[in-house]
Amino acid sequence: MITSTEPGAELSGPWTAAEREVWRILEQGLLGYTFRRNVVLNGTLVGFYCPELGLVLELVGGDAGSAAPSPGTALAGLNLKIARLEASQVSRSNLVEAIEVAVGRGRLWPED
Repeated sequence: MITSTEPGAELSGPWTAAEREVWRILEQGLLGYTFRRNVVLNGTLVGFYCPELGLVLELVGGDAGSAAPSPGTALAGLNLKIARLEASQVSRSNLVEAIEVAVGRGRLWPED
């Protein structure tokens, strides 16, 4: 079982299959970027956060809890980028594409 020692871990509940897969991909240390899991930003719990990129990764739909509100409004004043990825579409290439689009840069990672 994957666990998190991040400050918001006790607030998030059990991991979904999509969250486990995203974390598995992120743990590979894509180009040296560090992602943290279950971080509280401006009073809002976010699932995945990369301080170096100023990026929040949000899974939407499927087993990711589609009833959960989007963190966008609460985080608006923090000048963060938000990458959204459908829980049913989690793959390394889709994750990389969602992050690159949100960050607004060209390729951050080499092709698979």
